[in-house]
Amino acid sequence: MDVSAARLTFGKIMDQNQHESRQVAAQDFMKSLQQLEGILQGQASELVIESPQPVEASTLELSAFEQAAADIEKFMQESQE
Repeated sequence: MDVSAARLTFGKIMDQNQHESRQVAAQDFMKSLQQLEGILQGQASELVIESPQPVEASTLELSAFEQAAADIEKFMQESQE
C-alpha cells in the first residue's frame, strides 16, 4: 500500500470515527434534554400559583388618598385661573 492510499484509508477511518462520535454526542445530548424536560415538568407541577388576595385599604389610607386627590384638583383649578 502506497502512502497516498494509506492517507486515504486513514482519512476515511478518522471521518467514520468523528461521525460515530458526533452520533453518540447527539444521543447523549437528547437524553440530557429529556431528563431536563422531566425535571422541569416535575417542578412546574409542584408550583402553586396563588391568586392575589384583595387588599383592604384602611380608613387612614383612603382618607390620605382622598386628600391627595382634593389637593390635585385644587392645584389644577388654581393653575387654570
